[in-house]
Amino acid sequence: MTASWVLLISIFVLIVICIVLLCIKKIRDNRIVLYIVIPLLIGIVLLLGQWCFRYNFENPINVIDNTLIDWGLAEPEPTSTPTPIPTPTVYVEPTFEKRTSETFNYTIDCPSNFELEGSLQQDTENDFNLTSEDRRATLNFIARYVDDELPDLFVIDTFRRTYGGTELYRDDQLENDGWYVISSKTADGYFHYRKCIFTNGIARMYTFSFPTDQEDIYLKNYDYVTHIENSFRKLK
Repeated sequence: MTASWVLLISIFVLIVICIVLLCIKKIRDNRIVLYIVIPLLIGIVLLLGQWCFRYNFENPINVIDNTLIDWGLAEPEPTSTPTPIPTPTVYVEPTFEKRTSETFNYTIDCPSNFELEGSLQQDTENDFNLTSEDRRATLNFIARYVDDELPDLFVIDTFRRTYGGTELYRDDQLENDGWYVISSKTADGYFHYRKCIFTNGIARMYTFSFPTDQEDIYLKNYDYVTHIENSFRKLK
Protein backbone atom coordinates (compact mmCIF):
# COMPACT_ATOMS: atom_id res chain seq x y z
CA MET A 1 0.00 0.00 0.00
CA THR A 2 1.39 3.39 -0.94
CA ALA A 3 1.80 6.40 1.35
CA SER A 4 -1.08 8.28 -0.26
CA TRP A 5 -3.50 5.48 0.48
CA VAL A 6 -2.26 5.20 4.07
CA LEU A 7 -2.95 8.91 4.58
CA LEU A 8 -6.41 8.78 3.02
CA ILE A 9 -7.47 5.74 5.03
CA SER A 10 -6.14 7.27 8.26
CA ILE A 11 -8.09 10.50 7.71
CA PHE A 12 -11.23 8.51 6.96
CA VAL A 13 -10.82 6.38 10.11
CA LEU A 14 -10.20 9.53 12.22
CA ILE A 15 -13.36 11.17 10.92
CA VAL A 16 -15.40 8.05 11.64
CA ILE A 17 -13.97 7.71 15.17
CA CYS A 18 -14.59 11.39 15.95
CA ILE A 19 -18.18 11.16 14.72
CA VAL A 20 -18.79 8.03 16.78
CA LEU A 21 -17.26 9.58 19.90
CA LEU A 22 -19.23 12.80 19.53
CA CYS A 23 -22.46 10.91 18.95
CA ILE A 24 -22.20 9.00 22.24
CA LYS A 25 -23.47 11.29 24.98
CA LYS A 26 -21.43 9.77 27.78
CA ILE A 27 -18.24 10.08 25.80
CA ARG A 28 -19.17 13.54 24.57
CA ASP A 29 -19.54 14.72 28.15
CA ASN A 30 -16.21 13.16 29.07
CA ARG A 31 -13.59 15.89 29.12
CA ILE A 32 -10.74 13.38 28.84
CA VAL A 33 -12.10 12.21 25.49
CA LEU A 34 -12.78 15.74 24.25
CA TYR A 35 -9.52 17.32 25.34
CA ILE A 36 -7.07 14.43 25.29
CA VAL A 37 -8.15 11.45 23.14
CA ILE A 38 -9.50 13.33 20.13
CA PRO A 39 -6.58 15.83 19.97
CA LEU A 40 -4.22 12.86 20.34
CA LEU A 41 -5.84 11.13 17.35
CA ILE A 42 -5.62 14.34 15.35
CA GLY A 43 -1.94 14.66 16.25
CA ILE A 44 -1.24 11.08 15.16
CA VAL A 45 -2.91 11.74 11.80
CA LEU A 46 -0.93 14.99 11.38
CA LEU A 47 2.33 13.15 12.07
CA LEU A 48 1.30 10.49 9.58
CA GLY A 49 0.49 13.19 7.03
CA GLN A 50 3.89 14.82 7.57
CA TRP A 51 5.59 11.49 6.97
CA CYS A 52 3.57 10.93 3.81
CA PHE A 53 4.45 14.42 2.58
CA ARG A 54 8.20 13.83 3.10
CA TYR A 55 7.98 10.42 1.44
CA ASN A 56 6.22 11.78 -1.61
CA PHE A 57 8.60 14.74 -1.81
CA GLU A 58 11.55 12.34 -1.99
CA ASN A 59 9.68 10.05 -4.42
CA PRO A 60 7.78 12.32 -6.81
CA ILE A 61 4.47 11.42 -8.30
CA ASN A 62 4.47 9.69 -11.68
CA VAL A 63 2.16 10.89 -14.40
CA ILE A 64 1.66 9.41 -17.87
CA ASP A 65 -0.55 11.22 -20.38
CA ASN A 66 -1.77 13.55 -17.56
CA THR A 67 -3.20 10.55 -15.65
CA LEU A 68 -2.29 10.09 -11.97
CA ILE A 69 -0.74 6.66 -11.48
CA ASP A 70 0.84 6.32 -8.06
CA TRP A 71 3.15 7.83 -5.48
CA GLY A 72 6.73 6.78 -4.99
CA LEU A 73 7.03 4.51 -8.02
CA ALA A 74 9.93 4.59 -10.44
CA GLU A 75 9.24 6.40 -13.67
CA PRO A 76 8.04 3.88 -16.27
CA GLU A 77 10.23 3.07 -19.23
CA PRO A 78 9.13 4.73 -22.47
CA THR A 79 7.18 2.54 -24.80
CA SER A 80 9.29 1.57 -27.79
CA THR A 81 7.88 2.34 -31.21
CA PRO A 82 7.53 -0.84 -33.25
CA THR A 83 9.80 -1.04 -36.27
CA PRO A 84 7.72 -0.76 -39.43
CA ILE A 85 7.80 -3.81 -41.66
CA PRO A 86 9.33 -2.86 -45.01
CA THR A 87 7.13 -3.25 -48.04
CA PRO A 88 8.42 -6.13 -50.12
CA THR A 89 9.65 -5.30 -53.59
CA VAL A 90 7.30 -6.68 -56.19
CA TYR A 91 9.23 -8.18 -59.08
CA VAL A 92 7.82 -7.38 -62.49
CA GLU A 93 9.07 -9.44 -65.43
CA PRO A 94 10.58 -7.16 -68.08
CA THR A 95 8.98 -6.73 -71.47
CA PHE A 96 10.65 -6.69 -74.87
CA GLU A 97 9.95 -5.14 -78.24
CA LYS A 98 10.66 -7.14 -81.36
CA ARG A 99 12.70 -5.30 -83.99
CA THR A 100 12.64 -6.80 -87.45
CA SER A 101 14.28 -5.96 -90.77
CA GLU A 102 13.19 -7.62 -94.00
CA THR A 103 16.08 -5.92 -95.79
CA PHE A 104 18.79 -7.35 -93.54
CA ASN A 105 16.84 -10.51 -92.75
CA TYR A 106 16.86 -10.57 -88.96
CA THR A 107 14.68 -10.24 -85.87
CA ILE A 108 15.74 -9.42 -82.31
CA ASP A 109 13.99 -8.69 -79.00
CA CYS A 110 15.07 -5.45 -77.30
CA PRO A 111 14.21 -4.36 -73.73
CA SER A 112 11.18 -2.09 -74.00
CA ASN A 113 12.48 0.23 -71.28
CA PHE A 114 15.66 0.97 -73.27
CA GLU A 115 15.70 4.21 -75.24
CA LEU A 116 16.49 4.20 -78.94
CA GLU A 117 19.32 6.33 -80.28
CA GLY A 118 19.79 6.25 -84.03
CA SER A 119 17.74 4.92 -86.92
CA LEU A 120 16.34 1.49 -87.65
CA GLN A 121 15.79 1.39 -91.42
CA GLN A 122 18.45 2.48 -93.89
CA ASP A 123 19.35 1.31 -97.38
CA THR A 124 22.95 0.17 -97.00
CA GLU A 125 23.33 -0.28 -93.27
CA ASN A 126 21.14 -0.89 -90.26
CA ASP A 127 22.62 0.41 -87.00
CA PHE A 128 20.94 1.41 -83.76
CA ASN A 129 21.91 1.96 -80.16
CA LEU A 130 19.69 1.39 -77.14
CA THR A 131 20.44 2.60 -73.62
CA SER A 132 18.83 1.84 -70.27
CA GLU A 133 17.04 4.52 -68.25
CA ASP A 134 20.10 5.03 -66.04
CA ARG A 135 22.29 5.01 -69.20
CA ARG A 136 24.59 2.33 -67.78
CA ALA A 137 23.47 -0.61 -69.91
CA THR A 138 23.61 -0.55 -73.72
CA LEU A 139 22.49 -2.70 -76.63
CA ASN A 140 24.32 -1.83 -79.85
CA PHE A 141 23.33 -3.34 -83.19
CA ILE A 142 25.12 -3.28 -86.55
CA ALA A 143 24.13 -4.81 -89.90
CA ARG A 144 26.01 -4.59 -93.22
CA TYR A 145 25.98 -5.99 -96.70
CA VAL A 146 29.20 -7.90 -97.26
CA ASP A 147 30.76 -8.91 -100.59
CA ASP A 148 33.07 -11.77 -99.67
CA GLU A 149 34.90 -11.97 -96.35
CA LEU A 150 33.55 -10.81 -93.02
CA PRO A 151 34.76 -7.26 -92.30
CA ASP A 152 37.20 -6.79 -89.45
CA LEU A 153 34.49 -5.00 -87.46
CA PHE A 154 32.56 -8.27 -87.17
CA VAL A 155 35.29 -10.84 -86.52
CA ILE A 156 35.64 -12.47 -83.12
CA ASP A 157 39.23 -11.32 -82.61
CA THR A 158 38.10 -7.69 -82.88
CA PHE A 159 35.83 -8.27 -79.89
CA ARG A 160 38.80 -9.57 -77.91
CA ARG A 161 40.96 -6.60 -78.87
CA THR A 162 38.19 -4.10 -78.13
CA TYR A 163 37.08 -5.37 -74.73
CA GLY A 164 39.81 -7.73 -73.52
CA GLY A 165 39.24 -8.79 -69.93
CA THR A 166 38.36 -12.32 -68.85
CA GLU A 167 36.65 -14.41 -71.49
CA LEU A 168 33.54 -16.00 -69.98
CA TYR A 169 32.08 -17.93 -72.90
CA ARG A 170 32.73 -18.55 -76.59
CA ASP A 171 31.03 -20.69 -79.21
CA ASP A 172 32.45 -20.08 -82.69
CA GLN A 173 30.27 -21.69 -85.36
CA LEU A 174 31.02 -19.12 -88.02
CA GLU A 175 32.52 -21.54 -90.57
CA ASN A 176 29.89 -24.23 -90.05
CA ASP A 177 26.62 -22.40 -89.42
CA GLY A 178 27.56 -18.75 -89.94
CA TRP A 179 27.38 -17.46 -86.35
CA TYR A 180 29.35 -17.06 -83.14
CA VAL A 181 28.75 -15.88 -79.57
CA ILE A 182 31.33 -14.57 -77.12
CA SER A 183 31.28 -12.82 -73.73
CA SER A 184 33.80 -11.26 -71.36
CA LYS A 185 34.13 -9.46 -68.04
CA THR A 186 36.38 -6.41 -68.18
CA ALA A 187 38.49 -4.68 -65.55
CA ASP A 188 36.28 -1.57 -65.62
CA GLY A 189 33.44 -3.61 -64.08
CA TYR A 190 31.36 -4.50 -67.14
CA PHE A 191 29.94 -7.60 -68.81
CA HIS A 192 29.94 -7.67 -72.63
CA TYR A 193 27.96 -10.19 -74.70
CA ARG A 194 28.10 -10.41 -78.50
CA LYS A 195 26.40 -12.51 -81.12
CA CYS A 196 27.11 -12.31 -84.84
CA ILE A 197 25.25 -13.94 -87.75
CA PHE A 198 26.90 -13.94 -91.20
CA THR A 199 24.93 -15.53 -94.05
CA ASN A 200 24.11 -14.78 -97.68
CA GLY A 201 26.29 -11.69 -97.85
CA ILE A 202 24.75 -10.01 -94.78
CA ALA A 203 26.55 -9.53 -91.45
CA ARG A 204 24.43 -8.77 -88.40
CA MET A 205 25.79 -8.30 -84.90
CA TYR A 206 24.73 -6.99 -81.50
CA THR A 207 26.71 -6.24 -78.33
CA PHE A 208 24.92 -6.14 -74.98
CA SER A 209 26.88 -4.47 -72.14
CA PHE A 210 25.98 -3.76 -68.51
CA PRO A 211 27.87 -3.10 -65.23
CA THR A 212 28.73 -6.00 -62.95
CA ASP A 213 26.91 -4.34 -60.03
CA GLN A 214 23.67 -4.74 -62.04
CA GLU A 215 24.09 -8.48 -62.48
CA ASP A 216 20.94 -9.06 -60.40
CA ILE A 217 18.90 -7.03 -62.88
CA TYR A 218 20.19 -8.47 -66.15
CA LEU A 219 21.13 -12.02 -65.17
CA LYS A 220 19.64 -13.20 -61.87
CA ASN A 221 16.18 -11.65 -61.59
CA TYR A 222 15.67 -12.17 -65.31
CA ASP A 223 18.17 -13.50 -67.85
CA TYR A 224 18.29 -10.72 -70.44
CA VAL A 225 21.40 -12.24 -71.99
CA THR A 226 19.80 -15.56 -72.91
CA HIS A 227 16.53 -13.95 -73.95
CA ILE A 228 18.18 -11.55 -76.38
CA GLU A 229 20.57 -14.19 -77.73
CA ASN A 230 17.78 -16.68 -78.45
CA SER A 231 15.60 -14.02 -80.08
CA PHE A 232 18.31 -12.87 -82.49
CA ARG A 233 18.02 -14.95 -85.66
CA LYS A 234 17.37 -14.85 -89.38
CA LEU A 235 13.83 -14.40 -90.60
CA LYS A 236 14.23 -17.09 -93.23
